[in-house]
Amino acid sequence: MTNYAAVRTDRDLRPLILKEAYAGRLRQGWGWEDHHDLHLIRTRRLAGETLSDDERAAWGNRRLLEQAWNGLQEGDVLVLPNLPEPGTWLLARITGDYRFDRTGEFLGHGHVRPIEVLRTPDRRPAVVHPTGEFVTAGLRRSMCCQHRMWSLDGHADALETIIEALAGGAAIDIPTPMEQRLERFTANMRERAYALIDETFGGAELEQLVLRVLRSRYRAAHPKARVLHKGGRGEHGIDVLVELPDPLGVDLRIGVQVKKHDGVEWSKQSLAQLREARDHWGIHAGVVLTTAPDFTETFETARAELEDDLRIPIRVILREEFVDMVLTNLVDRLATE
Repeated sequence: MTNYAAVRTDRDLRPLILKEAYAGRLRQGWGWEDHHDLHLIRTRRLAGETLSDDERAAWGNRRLLEQAWNGLQEGDVLVLPNLPEPGTWLLARITGDYRFDRTGEFLGHGHVRPIEVLRTPDRRPAVVHPTGEFVTAGLRRSMCCQHRMWSLDGHADALETIIEALAGGAAIDIPTPMEQRLERFTANMRERAYALIDETFGGAELEQLVLRVLRSRYRAAHPKARVLHKGGRGEHGIDVLVELPDPLGVDLRIGVQVKKHDGVEWSKQSLAQLREARDHWGIHAGVVLTTAPDFTETFETARAELEDDLRIPIRVILREEFVDMVLTNLVDRLATE
């Protein structure tokens, strides 16, 4: 099973750390003496020996040692915060075993783990922008951790989504403006909300949800309004009747016909039912509330003709507007009806 971890490297040596990473070597600090080698520290721990303060500090890198408990293994995925630039993340995969090497410019960064920096299809390094399209809020929050190394196993799905997007050529290094993030959130919320509506309410059951939504909607604006269920046998063309008392004592009546349709709205049956409702209930306006995402040109023509013929407004509420109506009414209000 693949493990996922973040490794925070030395900000002051970012150019050198980055150069090493591109060369296939993850360098980590707290390794300025030969006895900081994690192999040696592990042996001493197993023998029950007392570690010095700096050895205990070096042991904070223990997951770099594959033999350590919960040690990272070949193939595990790493997120390297603040590489190549502050605020961005570099993705890499472990390709070999731990070794200790203090040579050259890295006298204080002797902990080494062979890695391969993940790359785009055109071989550019896999740089993730934290507000990019594929980054979840949870993964973004996790990068606030100030430890040298921490587990990202709880964000495995999010990271695999990023890796798949990377392999498919998607841009993972471009920030997403807040306005665009809000638009995407709204679209996803509508989609998920409708999926739940579709799963929970079948056929005539949808009338009960519409009834409660309309009651909640009218409660604040028209406290004396009556929202009545008329669906079922003897409905005479409408499922919900809204009565708005006029100060002069004449009620304004709005008839609502509820249709649960998946495809484009094309049937003129609902319009014919509103004609019946006009004759029976004396409605002053009619509404077709449908879960269809759109309607045909033929349907719109028939709606306009009916509006002219009955001389009352005839509106159509489609799926997106209906879902918005549901979402703008508090769940606890709906539950108390």
